[in-house]
Amino acid sequence: MEAPYALIDAPVGVAYNHLDVLNHFWLDMALMHNVFLRFLNNIHEIAAKIKPGDESAFAGYCITGIDLIHLHHKGEEEILFRHLSNRLDMSGNIHEHGEFQGGLDAFYQYMKAVFNKQEKYDTEKTISLFCSFGDSLAKHLRDEIPTIQPEQLKEFEKSELDGMMKEHDEYVKKKSSLFLVLPWALSHHNSQDRPDWPPLPGPLLWIARNVGGLKHPSYWKFSPYDMKGNPKQYAT
Repeated sequence: MEAPYALIDAPVGVAYNHLDVLNHFWLDMALMHNVFLRFLNNIHEIAAKIKPGDESAFAGYCITGIDLIHLHHKGEEEILFRHLSNRLDMSGNIHEHGEFQGGLDAFYQYMKAVFNKQEKYDTEKTISLFCSFGDSLAKHLRDEIPTIQPEQLKEFEKSELDGMMKEHDEYVKKKSSLFLVLPWALSHHNSQDRPDWPPLPGPLLWIARNVGGLKHPSYWKFSPYDMKGNPKQYAT
């Protein structure tokens, strides 16, 4: 698997229902994983095109994306997989997290050094570090979805699945930043195809789209979508 990475098929005709965990948990995860795949594809596309003066902002954009990946995988390992492991074997998914973690951490530390102006932005180094984790992370994002389909989740009682999602929803609400996590996720999601995701209350979604991006506008110019889900490109 090489970049650019194909997105996970999330049928547009299937309306997302956050309350139907049995049938829609996989779809929620697929849409979130597509957010990360768009991030990887975006790095692949623009890493060699960063304009002078944009290096620190690009690093901030990458740092935010990796923070969200870490947040997502921590929620999986500490909450979702802990519950699912009661009846399903999640060891393969957890093992795959370790396969890309070293490369992802090295990229993260380099981006932090660029952000803090401790190192200069180097295109070749950025691409080399990206290649050290991109393929394995993209493979994992795709491989995980078949393990959480409705046929697997039928092993659980509805109350078990609802309890799992309640705990995970509380974790996400506690960790999601209005000015970083939400605008980052929104600007990597095609809301033209999927206006029913993410499952945020209407007022919060409006605030996230219209206010959330105001604090770090230099980050979001690299995103493949604007806050309302319209496609855009980094102006090189």
